[in-house]
Amino acid sequence: MQKKFYLLVFLRNNNRDIHRYQLVLHQKNGRILKIKILKLIIKHYQLILVIMKLQKLYKDNLFHNIIKPKEIIVIKMNNKKVCIVVPCYNEAKRIDINYFRKLSKIPNTEWIFVDDGSTDSTLKVLHKLGDRNNISSIRLKSNVGKSKAIAQGILQIFNNINDIGWIGFLDADGAFTISDIQNFVQMTQSLKYYDAIYSSRVKMAGRNIHRNNKRHITARIITTFFGMNWTDIPYDTQSGFKLYRYTPRLKLLFIENFRTKWFFDIELHLRYMNLKASTFSVWEEPVTTWIDIPGSKINFREGFRIFTEICYITNLLYSQRKTSRASYKSKLI
Repeated sequence: MQKKFYLLVFLRNNNRDIHRYQLVLHQKNGRILKIKILKLIIKHYQLILVIMKLQKLYKDNLFHNIIKPKEIIVIKMNNKKVCIVVPCYNEAKRIDINYFRKLSKIPNTEWIFVDDGSTDSTLKVLHKLGDRNNISSIRLKSNVGKSKAIAQGILQIFNNINDIGWIGFLDADGAFTISDIQNFVQMTQSLKYYDAIYSSRVKMAGRNIHRNNKRHITARIITTFFGMNWTDIPYDTQSGFKLYRYTPRLKLLFIENFRTKWFFDIELHLRYMNLKASTFSVWEEPVTTWIDIPGSKINFREGFRIFTEICYITNLLYSQRKTSRASYKSKLI
């Protein structure tokens, strides 16, 4: 009987850099019939070494003297699903169907699109994606905002999907590359001691990051301000792709309505911290490419709302810091 399973392979080169990619192995009667590469970001000669190592792992001793044991780490992937919610509001002109069809081919992923009461043809566009088994969509009767739309999608995951490993959300504008998203999904297999994985739009050498200058500067000022009461604040709190490790208690974070629209990510983070009664561990991973997609605008009304939400988040941070200090003093006594 032929079996198919996934391997996540890490290869360490001479510079101690670690490259990761994913293989699908087709096996029959203990022999490897076919190896399919889902993601390859290493050179061809390194790939040959990896295949040699895999052959050794399956008792093929032809190449066992060529590979050094510490060069390659192989982790067998589990079948837990990574479920990602994509909130959509009047995104008919921005949703790239081919982009999301390619994303849906990433193994062990489920995609839930939430039409947040759109007034354009967003729902018709989403129906075109419905031909894949791991894609579903729900429509809300009225526009409730990004945070509530994501909450509705996540509650849908809890009620209808089994074998959940991670839950997250992704902006519908296609600003993140397929390779970065696939990389994040693969990371869920190796980051065993972290509760969440955040994407970070850090403009470093060799990266292709294009952010709106005004928004970027404003976001840095706000993050620095929040950091006065939050010592381990993530660099990019507003990045539109985040994953959270599944626990049954995670559902509690989304039952109560969120009070913020623009800082929903931070409010969710603080709820998670309160749920665990301590800071929870976050791995922040810089993306290789991110390009600002035009389409969203901030008017005077939204600007005033941002100001009131900053005051609300600041109050939450101050209260949480005050509580943690009181708890620390009580332990000393």
